[in-house]
Amino acid sequence: MDQMFEISDEAAEEYLLTTIHMYLEPEVYLEELAKTAEHDLLLMQYFIDGDIAAMAEMMSEEQSDSRDKEISAMLSELLEKDGQNTYFAVIDAAHYCRDNGILENLSEMGYEVTPFFE
Repeated sequence: MDQMFEISDEAAEEYLLTTIHMYLEPEVYLEELAKTAEHDLLLMQYFIDGDIAAMAEMMSEEQSDSRDKEISAMLSELLEKDGQNTYFAVIDAAHYCRDNGILENLSEMGYEVTPFFE
């Protein structure tokens, strides 16, 4: 499995599976999330409630803009590789819900972007 960041394949797979399960069954993870910072718990609750605007408000604009641009550039690099390739990217939902986020960045780079949640 190729990753954009330096982690082992095993760690990446574990993180991916945990993330998928969190979003498919968020109520199961709320108890564990209660142990984390209040910020993270509130962000997860907004996700469960589908409150995209509240999620966007919680994100640090400067930090998110920088991170979104970095991730967008990495995705663009992958998409521009020679050959016919299919990619599955798992990126925190908060990066999709704001203006100047990854979806908007990729659109501005000329990619056709169709969010799965529309």
